[in-house]
Amino acid sequence: MYRSVALCLLLFNSAVAHEMSPTYPKWQLSAMDGVVKTTMELWNSRKDVQYYEIGVFTEDFEESVPFVTSYRILKVDFQKLVKFDVYIRKENIKRAVYICSLSKLRSKDVTQTLLATRICSKFK
Repeated sequence: MYRSVALCLLLFNSAVAHEMSPTYPKWQLSAMDGVVKTTMELWNSRKDVQYYEIGVFTEDFEESVPFVTSYRILKVDFQKLVKFDVYIRKENIKRAVYICSLSKLRSKDVTQTLLATRICSKFK
């Protein structure tokens, strides 16, 4: 039994690619009329990935919700934390259910298998 628990912990630990917090962000008033914002943090724990694409999606992930941030693709070095703000119109609050970060893999001649990961936080 202890072997299977140890194996699960090792497998889970190797699958962690990046983290985004808070898990359940809340919209806050911004300095602009009709616009709300949330502040997110992105932590990179992969040596092979430096870029992450940000997206805001509806409940079924069928469509993207229009949003603004400083950069849609963020550079986050290995074991570094980056804070960023996401802005949307108040009229889109109900449609915006998830904010996600997707690891962007560089195209290189690589012999090992690369795993793209998507981490999502759900708005309250």
